Amino acid sequence: MKKKYQQIKTIIISLALSLVIILSLIPSAYADTDTSSLFIWDGTVSAKFDSGSGSAQTPYIIKTAEQLAYFAYLVNSGDDFRGKYVKLEADIKLNDTSNLQNWGDHPEISYTFLPKNTFLSIGSKQKPFGGSFDGNGHTIYGAFIYSNKDNVGLFGYTESSAAITNLNIRDSYIQSNDYVGSVKSHIQVHSTTQNIA
Repeated sequence: MKKKYQQIKTIIISLALSLVIILSLIPSAYADTDTSSLFIWDGTVSAKFDSGSGSAQTPYIIKTAEQLAYFAYLVNSGDDFRGKYVKLEADIKLNDTSNLQNWGDHPEISYTFLPKNTFLSIGSKQKPFGGSFDGNGHTIYGAFIYSNKDNVGLFGYTESSAAITNLNIRDSYIQSNDYVGSVKSHIQVHSTTQNIA
């Protein structure tokens, strides 16, 4: 009986240690991230990308919120970016997120709280995005997209040729009528991570 008890104890300890090792290898998806060093977008739009020509070898590079807003402006003005490549090279903070829990409509107390900056979806049904966007593992924080239209998300509407990859979105608020998504609200998202707090 003592030998059997010892075997069971050994098995339990081995399983517990294995579980601890496995859990330590899994990154915490909801770990607090210190974004205090990130510059908060001032609402302006850049006049160009950081660098690049839009080819697969030298994609357009986005490093700031102003450049992301420039990219959105181009797509929303009719450049579908079909056959072009865009790459994110830094984390971006579109708003101060310290008051995130109050963003949006609060009908129970009759008010709407809007943070400083509202971001327009990249692409619409009339002017969709058709290129390749590589988030490069970076995160966009504090996106506030507030619309009464359909097809709203960071990417609002894409063509079937579009690819959006390796992009994280955290601590953001997106509201509209129908077809709402954190990254996009239409077809063909590839390997995209979405984290909306």
